Amino acid sequence: MSDTFTKQAQFMDNNAFSGSTEKLRTAMGLYWTVISESAGESAWFQSASAMGEGGTRGVQGQSIYLDNVQLNIDTKVTASSEIIVPNYKIAGRIKGDATYIESDSLWKTFLLGGNYGTETFKGAFNNGQYDTYGFSYELPYSYIEHRQLNEIFPPPATSPLKITYNYNLYLPRYEAHIANLANEKLIPNAYFLRATNVSNMNGETWINTSLMKFMSLEDTVPQSDLDDIYSPIQTSLLPPYKITSDDVQFQGQNMSDQFSDKNYNLRTYLNDLDRTTLSGSTVAYVGSTTQNIFFDAAACNELFATTSTIKGDIENLFPFYVHTNFVIPPGEPPTFRNLIKEFNYSSKFLKILKEYFLEQDGALSNQNMTTYLQFKKIDEEKRAVSETATTSNITFKSANLIDMLTYSYNNLSSSKDDSYFMGNIEDPYLNAVADPNNTSRFLNTQSTLMVLNSIIEEMKNIDPVIDANGLTDLLEAAGGAATYTETMAYRIEKRTAASTGDNVTDSVVQNFWFFNNVDLQTFEYFDTQVKYGEEYTYNVYAYVLVAGMKYKTDNLIITRQIGTTTTTDSNGQEVLDKHCLEFYNPKTGEATEQMFTKDNTLIADNQFATTAQITDKNPYLADFNLYYEPSIKIFEVPLGTKAFRPLDSPPNSLDVIPFQKLDNSQTLGFNIKYEEFGSSQNGEDLPPAITPEDALYLSEYRNTHDMVTDSVFTETISPQTQIQVYRLSERPTSYLDFANALHGTIDLQIENKNYYLTDEIFYDKVQTNQKYYYLFRFSNGHRIGGRISTILQAELIDDGGYKYSTFKDLFDEDLDLDIFIQPSKTFKKLIHVVPNMNQTLLNTSTIEFNDSAVNQLENLGVGTDVDDPLWGKTFKIRLTSKKTSKKADLNLTFNLTEEP
Repeated sequence: MSDTFTKQAQFMDNNAFSGSTEKLRTAMGLYWTVISESAGESAWFQSASAMGEGGTRGVQGQSIYLDNVQLNIDTKVTASSEIIVPNYKIAGRIKGDATYIESDSLWKTFLLGGNYGTETFKGAFNNGQYDTYGFSYELPYSYIEHRQLNEIFPPPATSPLKITYNYNLYLPRYEAHIANLANEKLIPNAYFLRATNVSNMNGETWINTSLMKFMSLEDTVPQSDLDDIYSPIQTSLLPPYKITSDDVQFQGQNMSDQFSDKNYNLRTYLNDLDRTTLSGSTVAYVGSTTQNIFFDAAACNELFATTSTIKGDIENLFPFYVHTNFVIPPGEPPTFRNLIKEFNYSSKFLKILKEYFLEQDGALSNQNMTTYLQFKKIDEEKRAVSETATTSNITFKSANLIDMLTYSYNNLSSSKDDSYFMGNIEDPYLNAVADPNNTSRFLNTQSTLMVLNSIIEEMKNIDPVIDANGLTDLLEAAGGAATYTETMAYRIEKRTAASTGDNVTDSVVQNFWFFNNVDLQTFEYFDTQVKYGEEYTYNVYAYVLVAGMKYKTDNLIITRQIGTTTTTDSNGQEVLDKHCLEFYNPKTGEATEQMFTKDNTLIADNQFATTAQITDKNPYLADFNLYYEPSIKIFEVPLGTKAFRPLDSPPNSLDVIPFQKLDNSQTLGFNIKYEEFGSSQNGEDLPPAITPEDALYLSEYRNTHDMVTDSVFTETISPQTQIQVYRLSERPTSYLDFANALHGTIDLQIENKNYYLTDEIFYDKVQTNQKYYYLFRFSNGHRIGGRISTILQAELIDDGGYKYSTFKDLFDEDLDLDIFIQPSKTFKKLIHVVPNMNQTLLNTSTIEFNDSAVNQLENLGVGTDVDDPLWGKTFKIRLTSKKTSKKADLNLTFNLTEEP
């Protein structure tokens, strides 16, 4: 295990689980068990107690009927001289527990299975062949998992698998050209461009004549231009990217008027791609041959070593690319990689991997395993990180290494011409692999034989573990407790999705294969062969060599009791000493010579006895032969996957200053200015979505950049090309209300130039006494909407001929306005409602004026000459606007109140 922060995976062979078809393993108690716990699941390998002495090694059984199983390593011999790999045969003995076994019949039934009385036995022995390749491996966290963990729990040294997209320079002409190409393989590859300059490659030729036709655009680009494609030029023109102090030329202490334009040559080359139409033969060659690109040991050392400058060239010069990066777990033994490098076999090895694992040739097999994965899990609610574990089923693609090498020896040519080998094409070993029909093809045979013989010799070193503790070690090693592993190579698979109507087809665009050099500490690849905005899926695989075991138990013979021997104890009593036993073939019933040892036979005491008859203290024995051989497989282990679209960032924020034209035109104006990017350290928030297209873009942008917050740390690369103006006449409740309210678009391009304005004034003629709600944002060269302005509430008020404007900023918290918060509203006294005078006059017709006022108060009335008094009644008054036709209802109630 490395010191890096990784997921710990134990891949357990299903043959090594309790209840598998391997009956003897289960009876012996040497198997994996998965236990469900509150914190997750745990897996552990159940070992058994070793026993034995001398050349005999064994294990005590788990079944009550099984006492122990032993191997006699003194009987170890080569099983077959016709098999090229080391293979062995060892005699073993199974001893039953006489405490629970009552007869020979029960002993036989326990071993072979069947019914005995009322009990059914599955059997403890079968002669099936098994191979187990369980192994441990470190898997990287995805980059978004890594960032999520860092948000809560900053870990120690980390090594996530990063599949990220970098967008450095906006070249609309280049982007438009490659968007229309038939496939991504016709886009320039940064490593090919690097290799066109032989001086960069130590004077070696890496690009063949056919590929050079593609790189030189059918010989229209001179070799001198290709040689200088990554070289800067001195110019008085400001480069189109954000410059640093390194790009400015100085004369002494003073800054000159000269700049170092670091990617002028590359920009020119990429922009001029549309000037040349490639020939059909070139298109066909590139489309076929670069389907698989191989980087063997020499190529990896040249291009991916820490001393290589290609990384900086691509990062600083190319307009955009996909970057795959992870730290290679240290500490793996280099045994088999060193053998392959020693005999110049790395390019051929990669080619065989391709043919096997892409299922073009060879015999690929599927290996079913159970994964026990330990990792750190995030509890979002508690904002905490906990250790957890899960188990799941997985099916690996795998291939036997010896079979692969034998296939390589017998098949010099490939069935498909779909590969290009990065490296010196004049190297005879590389040339022999790339073109097996040339005069160097004998080198294929020679190097394959040397690698094959060396690996077979190395496989003998896998065997001594069997000698250490007999069957215990074999079954524990075969179960996955301790297995040799070595990562031989890596592959990046690039896929794309194509839509036809409602059908979406997923297809492989390219594969990039890399030999895992011993000195390679960090895996890093820059893929420049991508189109802007296309959906890609990148899958990363490790090809892991696993030293496993093939074995089988066979030739079972069982004992039956034919008598006993006695001895005298300390009291002079005759007691049972040993059992006289006879081994027999359970299938035929015929007596059979024992295999485990030649001792304890009755030959010395009985002239009629054979080596089939023995004496032993245990009455229940069975002999068998164990056949085994070390076996090496290559497993395709998925390290990670990511589906995304290369996307530019949204444009920057803006500042809007509203004003009114001081005339009678009823025109509002808005001075709109593009602001600088906030901060590459603190970032800027993503803008809210206005349209459904915005929502889709934001979702894909978060995924592309593995965002765990809404802070963006990179500004848009394509320039601000438009201002979008949205307008509503009703108060919005969310930004989505503006989706269908695009009021105008302002083009910012300066006429006849590829430059764009950073500020503009927008005028809008409006009606008076009507509130309008404006929203502004810039969009960039990819029509991506940027950060938005505040919502501006604007109104031009006409107050008796005097016109003036009011403006108010509405923020997020102002959008969710509850209409019931303010049930009433005051307004100017434009309406005056009063009762008719007769309704308010005092009516004294029924009052006796000679009496006291107190007595006559109830006879006083209100209203004279009125047939229908209004007091205590409610009247509805409806107001209708002549301009907007909007209506307002007023409810008026007239009440009489009595004052004390």
